[in-house]
Formats: sequence, structure tokens, C-alpha cells
Amino acid sequence: IAEFPCAPALFGPTHISNLDLENTLTVEAAVQAPVPGEEYGCNQKKTTVLAHDDEQEASEFVCDNHVISVVHRGICTFQEKSVNQKEAANARGVIVINTEDDDLFVMSGGFSKDGVEDADDSDCPVTVLVTGSDGQAILDIIDSFEFNEQSQLHARIAITPDAVEVSESETNTLSITNEFWPGVRASPDALQIFSRSGWAVHALQKPSSSKLAEFEWRLFLMTHDVNEGVDDEDVEESSSS
Repeated sequence: IAEFPCAPALFGPTHISNLDLENTLTVEAAVQAPVPGEEYGCNQKKTTVLAHDDEQEASEFVCDNHVISVVHRGICTFQEKSVNQKEAANARGVIVINTEDDDLFVMSGGFSKDGVEDADDSDCPVTVLVTGSDGQAILDIIDSFEFNEQSQLHARIAITPDAVEVSESETNTLSITNEFWPGVRASPDALQIFSRSGWAVHALQKPSSSKLAEFEWRLFLMTHDVNEGVDDEDVEESSSS
């Protein structure tokens, strides 16, 4: 029906250490709209799934199978929402709707003082963030769908590698020894920062689809091997800003 961009969480199956082992990560299940009174997903108590909510009448279905829960940002931490939805709704995935219409970011992990402190990453379903405007579009789709005992609306969360386009001017050889970290390479529309541990950050400027700005920056996490096979005597420090 529709496809929306999302940002994965830094906990659970989408933690960077787990994504490094998986080429792609996909979960699919019946979508669960925010439950009235529990829109933020901060309650661990079992709840009746409201598959469709209407001002006149609400059709209630209790789903014994896995679901993908849709919740709003706020009240509790992102990781608490994730754990709570697994406990309360048997969620395989959680879609968090941001409060900002056009903002995406990587959600951090952690629990509040009153949170589920004994939970860990293995207790978290796949959790992603969508913008406020895309989240409203998802809610509109759910609201317009005619739910019944023979018909359910499914959602799919797919985390796949995103190809990073590097211009020809950025392909110059970068040689770095352990003495010079982090390594930096820059151009008018891109910035790369290389760490000694083998990870790198690539920031790429692209024309924005938002009316609020002409350009936007996309951020990528990558692995690198720029120090492999380089002798200390042949290394030159290379950086630009």
C-alpha cells in the first residue's frame, strides 16, 4: 500500500553489532494501531488490540499471533517502549512515530529509573522510528482499512544496506597509520571520518524533499580497511577540511 523511510534503534536486533552480522533484517506481522490510553506504549500490562478505531464504533480483535505495534514518541524511553510492546502485545516489531514531522534519528537505548532495568537487548523486538508526517500517513491507512475476522492489515519492517554514492573526486587513496586517528576526508557535499577500530562515518549532502530546507545530510555508518597492507614507511597523513 505504501512505503516509508525509517531509522533503526541502537538496541535489540538493530544494534550495530547485530546488523554487522546480518545483511538484511526483515519482520512482518499484523499491524497494531496505538491503543487508546496507551498511545505511547509505556504500559507492560496485556492490552486488547484495537485493530480499528472509529468515533461511532470500535471493532476489537484479540490477536494471539505476533504483531507490529505502532506507538508515539514520549513518556518513556525508546527501549522501554520496545520491551513493553513485546510483553503487552507480543510484538515482533515496533514503529515509533516521532513528534517532529520531518525528523529522523537513530534511537538510543536505555531505561529510566522506573523502567524495566533487568531487561536486555534480547528482550527487544525490531524497533524503528518514522517521521511525524509519515507516522500520520500510517495511522490514516490503518484507520481507512476495513478490518474483520478474515482481513488483517500487515506491516513489514525491512533494514537493508544503503548504497553510499561516492563521487570520483572522493576516491583518492587515503592512507592512515595508527599514529594519525581519526582520518578525515571531505568535499563540498560529503564528509568521511575513519576510526582506528575499522568503523567510519560518511555524511552525504543531498537535495531535500522537505520544504523546510534546500539540502539535507544523510548519515551512514560503514566499515573500512584503509590501513590494511600499508607499511609505516610508505604512509602519508591525508586529511582535508
